[in-house]
Amino acid sequence: MPTRILRGDLIEWNVNRSGVGELAVREADLKVTRCSVTRDTYMARQSLRLAAAGVRAGDSVEIETDLRLGHCITKSLHIKQPEIVKRSFAATSISTLNAANPKFRPLNDTFWTRGNIAISGIVQRLDSEKLVLRTRSQGVFTLVVRRDTVFTTEGQIAEASDVKLQQRVYLRVARGITGELELHHVIWGEILNPRAVR
Repeated sequence: MPTRILRGDLIEWNVNRSGVGELAVREADLKVTRCSVTRDTYMARQSLRLAAAGVRAGDSVEIETDLRLGHCITKSLHIKQPEIVKRSFAATSISTLNAANPKFRPLNDTFWTRGNIAISGIVQRLDSEKLVLRTRSQGVFTLVVRRDTVFTTEGQIAEASDVKLQQRVYLRVARGITGELELHHVIWGEILNPRAVR
């Protein structure tokens, strides 16, 4: 079966919640290719599987396609991470982040490579731009929701709409270039004890 790899910018993403629709990719030579997306299309970022809602126009992508009778069908779509300028850990020390909030905890990232501050609390409000979080001892914080913010529950990819008000969540955040706290990863759900599962 004919296969082609496309690398470029995703300029259109018309895919419903079921994972069915169409995309358009502009490659380096400015050629635009349109392909169908099906329920069988595999979508991922940093080897972590994504739902269709986790993909946005503007993402830099690598796509494996099948060409059937001249029609392009997307087999897999991998979102490429933007190049990040590395900074020393001292540049993101507690005092630099927020002297008034010493309980922010910088962490060395292992599995997750984005977000060097850990914080937890109760969701007060969430929309496409902001998440308002109430913490136990540090008050209320407003965080910027990024285009590539990842949402997971019990180890599975979720969507922003799955987060409920008054939900307790664990966040990975980092300071953006404007100084605002940007939201990289939202985690919630039960932690299972393997010994209890038989």
